[in-house]
Amino acid sequence: MKIRFVIPVLALALLGAFPAMAADSSAKKNVPAAAPSPASSWNGFYAGINGGYVWGRTNHFDFLGDATTALHNVSGSIAGGTVGYNRQLARNFVVGAEGDGDWANITGKTSCPNPTFNCSTHTSALASIRGRIGYTKNHLLVFGTSGLGIGDFTYRAYIVSTGDDFIAPYSVTKMGWVVGGGAEYALQHKFSLKGEYDYYGFSNSTVAVDKFDNDGATTLNTNLQVFKVGANYRF
Repeated sequence: MKIRFVIPVLALALLGAFPAMAADSSAKKNVPAAAPSPASSWNGFYAGINGGYVWGRTNHFDFLGDATTALHNVSGSIAGGTVGYNRQLARNFVVGAEGDGDWANITGKTSCPNPTFNCSTHTSALASIRGRIGYTKNHLLVFGTSGLGIGDFTYRAYIVSTGDDFIAPYSVTKMGWVVGGGAEYALQHKFSLKGEYDYYGFSNSTVAVDKFDNDGATTLNTNLQVFKVGANYRF
């Protein structure tokens, strides 16, 4: 299932949260603001938005043919939503789970096997389901995270002069692993801001001869690094 269809579900969840957020703000607008309690500020469900920059490398290499490679850099941006749950333990330790889904525009290309042709990669969506563990003091939470990464990829080999595909593009949803870490700062009225770095390692996809390369089976591989910032609301 394409993960781009999962992203609107996260968006709807966020839209559903806005009335509660507005009501909470309205009820408290005449009450003096109080700092969140360090012992309880991270407990419970949260939802938010995120966006960031992505860079990485991708490779198209023949498995049975002439062993040529098409290694190239990719880069671009992401934007989407986040949902999660935290449980604060022993005052300063936080454990939880988080899922995010992002629209993506991550691209890159290189000549293959000569300047007449290009091989390219496009990532249109990126998502993850991760566990989190962190240490908090006052309003700051520093955390590590790891879990499952998912991405929608399209690989092409095309003629540079015309832009026509040399052979039909290959689209695939890949699963892999993700590991990273970051920091989140709790603001008043249950909001928080975060910055995070994640590394996505995706599994190889081997495409049979005549499906992507007429000379032989082709293995397609992409790994990505993500830096993103976001804002969350804790319920």
